[in-house]
Parts: sequence; C-alpha cells; structure tokens
Amino acid sequence: MVAKFTKKEFTIAIKYFFSTAISLTMLKEILKPLAVTAYTPFAAIFWALQVKFPAIHTNRIGHLMQEPDCFLKEQLLTSQSISRLIMLAPKDKSANRAAIRYWSNYFFVVENRISVLLLRPFQHHPWTRVNLKRYVSSNGTADCYRIYSEWGNRPPLLKLEQFDIERGDEILAEMGVPKGAWYVCIHAREGGYSVYDEHLHKHRNMSITQFQGAIEFIVSKGGWCIRMGDSTMEQAPIIPGLIDYALSDQKQDWMDLYLSAKCKFFLGSNSGAIHMANVFGVPAARVGLAPLSVMSVGVNDICIPMLYRSNKSRRLLTFNEIFKSKVSSINLNEDFEKYGISLEKNTQEDILDLTIEMFSRVFSSCEVDKSDELRQERFKSMLRPGHFSYGSASRVGRKFLEKYQHLLN
Repeated sequence: MVAKFTKKEFTIAIKYFFSTAISLTMLKEILKPLAVTAYTPFAAIFWALQVKFPAIHTNRIGHLMQEPDCFLKEQLLTSQSISRLIMLAPKDKSANRAAIRYWSNYFFVVENRISVLLLRPFQHHPWTRVNLKRYVSSNGTADCYRIYSEWGNRPPLLKLEQFDIERGDEILAEMGVPKGAWYVCIHAREGGYSVYDEHLHKHRNMSITQFQGAIEFIVSKGGWCIRMGDSTMEQAPIIPGLIDYALSDQKQDWMDLYLSAKCKFFLGSNSGAIHMANVFGVPAARVGLAPLSVMSVGVNDICIPMLYRSNKSRRLLTFNEIFKSKVSSINLNEDFEKYGISLEKNTQEDILDLTIEMFSRVFSSCEVDKSDELRQERFKSMLRPGHFSYGSASRVGRKFLEKYQHLLN
C-alpha cells in the first residue's frame, strides 16, 4: 500500500523543510564567529608561519580555475613571496579533480571531508584568510581584469603534465581527430549543470545549434570541433567535424583540461568553463555576454554581448544608455525582468563573424583597422570604475561593433 499525503500534510512538510533549512543557516552564521574566536591561538601559529587559507569555490569550474590563478599571479606581479597556501577541496564538492591536482603544485590540498570541516574556520579568521571575492566580484569592478591585463602575454602558471599529454593524445585519436590536426573547443551553456540556481542564470543559456555556422567554418579551414560540457546536456546535432565529447565515454576531468589547454582557441558562451582555457594561456572567443559591463578576461580574448531591448518602448537600448544606468551591472534573470529588459541572444551570423576574427588572429596577423580601433575606444570609454570589467584588455568583436555602431552613439 502506497502512503499518500493530503494537501495539508504536504504543505506542513514543505514549511517544516524550509524552516529547518533556514534555522540551520542561521545556526551556522551564529556559530561561525564563535568558531573563529576559538581558533585564534592556532591562527596565531599559522600567521607566524605565513600559512594562509584562501576560500576558493572548488565546486564551480570557473571559480576553481580563475580564483587561484588570479591570486597567484597578483602575488608574483607585486613581487611578494607566495605564502604557504592551504586549499580546502573536499572530494565530493570539487568541480574538477584534475584541476585540484594541478593546483597542488602551488597549494597544500586538504581533501578529507572531516579535515576540511575542522579547518574551515581558518578561511574566515582575519589572520589566516585571503579575500578572493574581489577577483570575480559581482558588486563593482572585478580585480581579475587588472591582473590579467598586467600579466599580459607572460607564460601561464599551469602547463599540462607529460603524462596527461600522452594519454590525451591517444584519446583524441580514438575520438577521430587525426594526428597533427588542430581543433577548437566549443561550449554552449545549458541549464542542467547547476539546477538549484538555474532560475537566476538561465538567460546565459544557449543552444549548440547557434554555433553551427561557426562549426562549419572551422571544419572548412581544416579544423575539428570538440563540444565541451557535462552529461546533462542535450545531444549535439550531427555535423561533419563536430565531436560531442560532452556525452562521450571519453569524458574525464583531466581530459577536460587537456582539450582546453591544447585547442587553438576556445569558443564559448557566458560560462565558467571557458576559464579552463584562460589559465593555460589559450585565447577565447566568448559570446552571449550579459550584463553589458562583462567582457572576457584574457588579453588575447574577443567577445560579444547580448543586446538589450526595452519591454516598454520595444527598441534596442544604446550602449551609452545601458552603461549610465543600473542595468549595466545587473546579472540575474529576475533583475532583467524587474527592469523590463529583454536580452536578445547573438545570431549565428554574429557568432560566425567572431569565429572568423579569432581564426584570423590565431593563424595570421590581424591587420589594424583604424575605424575598428575608434569603435573599440568608444565602447571602452563607457566603462567606468565600478563597472565589472573596467580595465579589461580584451576586445569586442570587430564585425559586431561595426554592425551595431549606431548603438555606440
């Protein structure tokens, strides 16, 4: 016999669940300062030994790649000696175990769940904590842009290990990519990776079909396309030269890094996956960016934003209108709805134009176009301190700015 809930019992159960969850959250916030205070004697010892506990979001691939990269590069750029660093990375909450292995060259990694729990207060103690939020802050200018600009074209901190190169080459051949052939990683964000907060970020999603023109162009030039992602994704369309690695048996954490580090460039949507290429020094072409104040971080990156259409007037807002208002920095789906903004996704033509430009930059010298330089300067002049990507060295797609130059006025 199957037990059934009445509507009243179901409502009570839901209320109990949320009240318990809220109570646990409140309890956690109450206990945090008490734990931090109790740890002071131990924190004093770690402080004397120059031991730090950076609070890295290891459960998100973008944060896992970008936060430690920015922190280490900033230390090296300012000629500071890198402290003894401890990364708390519980095995069951790490977005990519291979990335943890690579970062272990710079951090002492703690993976045991109980040990992580016991050490967590040191991430909050003023003597041992390291503030990493400022690198990817959503409230004001993110420091990652300044750091990547200053780092320029210096060699990346991470390099593939020979063992991963050798076994990666073998799997790449098994996937059908001929020896010596070049390829591009392509990633179109979907909603299955993080369902609990998908309602906040669903405006960043794209269909892989939007990249079809770009894929066909890459293949026409002798390249291959590797579709990146996770097992929750929809099956990619059958296109000659496109390999649906995301849903293949070859998908593994270390292979994600191998592919991202060895591709000619990474073509992706507004998602943290693209940072797997950034930290290995691979240029990226990013599409579908929103808010408008977000640009790509790499000095050799190019990007295009989504357009803003007013629900009230039904017209496209100019870039200057957007940058002078709060909507230039809102980044949640509910906020775009609140301010009456409809985001218009990039067309296949826009994505193809960006791909052609990146291909030109990677395989040949991209000639300087004076008109384009003026448009680039005009767009960046609208970015002010406090805007998310103020100070970015990346560029907006040439054809995109030419096509929508009327929005620059």
